[in-house]
Amino acid sequence: MFDHLEITAYGEKHPFSDLCQVIVKGSSLLLVRVFDEAARDDVIKALQRVQDFDLNVTVEGKDLKVKLGTSKREHMEAALKLVKQAHEEFKRAVKEVRHAMQDTAKKLDKIVAKDEVSLLQKDMEKLVTGREAEAKRVIEAKEKEIKGN
Repeated sequence: MFDHLEITAYGEKHPFSDLCQVIVKGSSLLLVRVFDEAARDDVIKALQRVQDFDLNVTVEGKDLKVKLGTSKREHMEAALKLVKQAHEEFKRAVKEVRHAMQDTAKKLDKIVAKDEVSLLQKDMEKLVTGREAEAKRVIEAKEKEIKGN
Protein backbone atom coordinates (compact mmCIF):
# COMPACT_ATOMS: atom_id res chain seq x y z
CA MET A 1 0.00 0.00 0.00
CA PHE A 2 2.82 2.40 0.82
CA ASP A 3 5.47 0.88 -1.46
CA HIS A 4 5.31 3.88 -3.78
CA LEU A 5 6.17 6.30 -0.96
CA GLU A 6 9.56 7.88 -0.83
CA ILE A 7 10.63 9.32 2.49
CA THR A 8 13.17 12.10 2.79
CA ALA A 9 15.25 11.22 5.83
CA TYR A 10 18.91 11.64 6.73
CA GLY A 11 19.20 14.17 3.92
CA GLU A 12 18.18 11.81 1.08
CA LYS A 13 15.19 9.90 -0.28
CA HIS A 14 14.51 6.34 0.83
CA PRO A 15 11.84 3.78 -0.14
CA PHE A 16 9.20 3.33 2.55
CA SER A 17 10.21 -0.31 3.14
CA ASP A 18 13.82 0.71 3.93
CA LEU A 19 12.72 2.74 6.96
CA CYS A 20 9.70 0.86 8.33
CA GLN A 21 7.52 -2.22 8.30
CA VAL A 22 3.73 -2.37 8.02
CA ILE A 23 1.80 -4.81 10.22
CA VAL A 24 -1.88 -5.33 9.45
CA LYS A 25 -3.93 -5.20 12.66
CA GLY A 26 -7.40 -5.23 11.12
CA SER A 27 -9.41 -4.28 8.06
CA SER A 28 -8.92 -0.58 8.75
CA LEU A 29 -5.97 -0.50 11.13
CA LEU A 30 -2.25 -0.74 10.40
CA LEU A 31 0.75 -0.56 12.66
CA VAL A 32 3.84 1.00 11.12
CA ARG A 33 7.02 0.00 12.89
CA VAL A 34 9.71 2.61 12.19
CA PHE A 35 13.19 1.10 12.43
CA ASP A 36 14.86 4.32 13.61
CA GLU A 37 13.02 6.82 15.82
CA ALA A 38 15.03 9.66 14.21
CA ALA A 39 13.09 9.00 10.96
CA ARG A 40 9.64 8.76 12.63
CA ASP A 41 8.60 12.37 11.90
CA ASP A 42 9.68 11.97 8.27
CA VAL A 43 7.57 8.81 7.97
CA ILE A 44 4.57 10.63 9.50
CA LYS A 45 4.95 13.45 6.97
CA ALA A 46 5.07 10.95 4.10
CA LEU A 47 1.95 9.15 5.35
CA GLN A 48 0.08 12.44 5.65
CA ARG A 49 0.79 13.13 1.98
CA VAL A 50 -1.06 9.96 0.90
CA GLN A 51 -4.13 11.22 -0.92
CA ASP A 52 -5.85 7.97 -1.93
CA PHE A 53 -7.19 7.35 1.57
CA ASP A 54 -8.26 9.41 4.53
CA LEU A 55 -5.50 8.35 6.95
CA ASN A 56 -5.40 9.08 10.65
CA VAL A 57 -1.82 8.67 11.94
CA THR A 58 -1.10 8.59 15.68
CA VAL A 59 2.05 7.76 17.62
CA GLU A 60 1.78 4.68 19.81
CA GLY A 61 5.04 4.11 21.66
CA LYS A 62 7.77 3.54 19.10
CA ASP A 63 5.23 2.66 16.42
CA LEU A 64 2.68 4.55 14.36
CA LYS A 65 -0.97 3.55 14.38
CA VAL A 66 -2.62 4.24 11.03
CA LYS A 67 -6.41 4.16 10.79
CA LEU A 68 -7.68 3.87 7.25
CA GLY A 69 -10.68 5.94 6.32
CA THR A 70 -12.69 5.58 3.16
CA SER A 71 -11.00 6.18 -0.13
CA LYS A 72 -11.42 9.50 -1.94
CA ARG A 73 -13.08 7.58 -4.77
CA GLU A 74 -15.73 6.21 -2.40
CA HIS A 75 -16.39 9.74 -1.13
CA MET A 76 -16.76 10.99 -4.70
CA GLU A 77 -19.13 8.16 -5.65
CA ALA A 78 -21.26 8.77 -2.55
CA ALA A 79 -21.45 12.50 -3.31
CA LEU A 80 -22.41 11.82 -6.94
CA LYS A 81 -25.11 9.45 -5.76
CA LEU A 82 -26.56 12.16 -3.50
CA VAL A 83 -26.52 14.68 -6.35
CA LYS A 84 -28.35 12.23 -8.63
CA GLN A 85 -30.92 11.49 -5.91
CA ALA A 86 -31.55 15.22 -5.45
CA HIS A 87 -31.98 15.59 -9.21
CA GLU A 88 -34.49 12.72 -9.32
CA GLU A 89 -36.45 14.25 -6.43
CA PHE A 90 -36.49 17.57 -8.27
CA LYS A 91 -37.80 15.92 -11.44
CA ARG A 92 -40.54 14.19 -9.45
CA ALA A 93 -41.53 17.49 -7.84
CA VAL A 94 -41.64 19.21 -11.24
CA LYS A 95 -43.86 16.44 -12.57
CA GLU A 96 -46.25 16.99 -9.65
CA VAL A 97 -46.28 20.76 -10.21
CA ARG A 98 -46.93 20.27 -13.92
CA HIS A 99 -49.83 17.93 -13.12
CA ALA A 100 -51.29 20.44 -10.63
CA MET A 101 -50.97 23.18 -13.27
CA GLN A 102 -52.89 21.08 -15.78
CA ASP A 103 -55.64 20.38 -13.25
CA THR A 104 -55.93 24.09 -12.47
CA ALA A 105 -56.03 24.92 -16.17
CA LYS A 106 -58.90 22.46 -16.68
CA LYS A 107 -60.84 24.13 -13.85
CA LEU A 108 -60.12 27.59 -15.28
CA ASP A 109 -61.25 26.43 -18.70
CA LYS A 110 -64.81 26.42 -17.37
CA ILE A 111 -64.54 29.98 -16.00
CA VAL A 112 -62.10 31.86 -18.27
CA ALA A 113 -61.83 32.10 -22.06
CA LYS A 114 -59.95 29.24 -23.72
CA ASP A 115 -57.42 31.63 -25.29
CA GLU A 116 -56.46 33.03 -21.89
CA VAL A 117 -56.15 29.55 -20.40
CA SER A 118 -53.99 28.48 -23.32
CA LEU A 119 -51.70 31.50 -22.87
CA LEU A 120 -51.49 30.82 -19.13
CA GLN A 121 -50.59 27.17 -19.80
CA LYS A 122 -47.85 28.20 -22.24
CA ASP A 123 -46.42 30.72 -19.74
CA MET A 124 -46.44 28.16 -16.95
CA GLU A 125 -44.83 25.54 -19.21
CA LYS A 126 -42.07 28.03 -20.16
CA LEU A 127 -41.46 28.70 -16.48
CA VAL A 128 -41.26 24.98 -15.62
CA THR A 129 -39.06 24.21 -18.63
CA GLY A 130 -36.71 27.04 -17.69
CA ARG A 131 -36.40 25.73 -14.12
CA GLU A 132 -35.72 22.21 -15.44
CA ALA A 133 -32.94 23.51 -17.68
CA GLU A 134 -31.48 25.54 -14.81
CA ALA A 135 -31.54 22.49 -12.53
CA LYS A 136 -29.84 20.39 -15.19
CA ARG A 137 -27.04 22.97 -15.52
CA VAL A 138 -26.59 23.08 -11.73
CA ILE A 139 -26.48 19.27 -11.51
CA GLU A 140 -23.94 19.00 -14.34
CA ALA A 141 -21.75 21.69 -12.75
CA LYS A 142 -21.91 19.94 -9.36
CA GLU A 143 -20.97 16.60 -10.95
CA LYS A 144 -17.98 18.22 -12.66
CA GLU A 145 -16.96 19.86 -9.36
CA ILE A 146 -17.14 16.54 -7.52
CA LYS A 147 -15.23 14.67 -10.22
CA GLY A 148 -12.63 17.43 -10.25
CA ASN A 149 -12.94 18.13 -13.99
